[in-house]
Amino acid sequence: AFKSVCLFLEGFPVGNKLHEMGYNVVILKYRVDYTLKDMLDAKRIQEPIANEDFSRAIQFCFDRQKEWGVSMEGYSVWGFSAGGRITSLWGLDNAYGYEAHGLPAPSAMVLVYSGWYDSDFAGQYGTVPPTYFAWLPNDDVIGQENIDGIRAYMAELDRLGITYEEDAFYTAKPGFGEGRGTDAEGWIQKAVAFWEKRCIV
Repeated sequence: AFKSVCLFLEGFPVGNKLHEMGYNVVILKYRVDYTLKDMLDAKRIQEPIANEDFSRAIQFCFDRQKEWGVSMEGYSVWGFSAGGRITSLWGLDNAYGYEAHGLPAPSAMVLVYSGWYDSDFAGQYGTVPPTYFAWLPNDDVIGQENIDGIRAYMAELDRLGITYEEDAFYTAKPGFGEGRGTDAEGWIQKAVAFWEKRCIV
């Protein structure tokens, strides 16, 4: 995680599909460059860097609404893997979150094989926006720790009464993008339905 940004497998295909469905899309390529020393502590080093880029991108979109002829009302944020980690942090009431940057909450978060629970932020999950999970219970790439973390995250949202939906895919692998040819095919439409049904104002 945080060693690359998978724009060509994930960002562009999914963004293009959303655009075809009538949504305005901005795809963020956040910084992932770091030294070997930094690699030993990638979470500490990379999360603040990626979050800074994420918050700047969201602010940029808000600032350009009139120029672009779009509205950020009811916006959603989507992320895969490490990008999903940054996306999920945006929804928390902490230094990483939208409130700390003086911006409105997203109407929905879409987390793809990501969104693990972090005990460092216990007590802040009550602020999480409605969330859609597309996840892989048999993920042998990211591993069992991530799987357990996603389950813990959903259990915490369930405990707090936070709106979420989850679709588990058992044969798709990380990098499935649109999901074409896998059991994840159609996940984008499910995520959009979740967003539209519960979140778009």
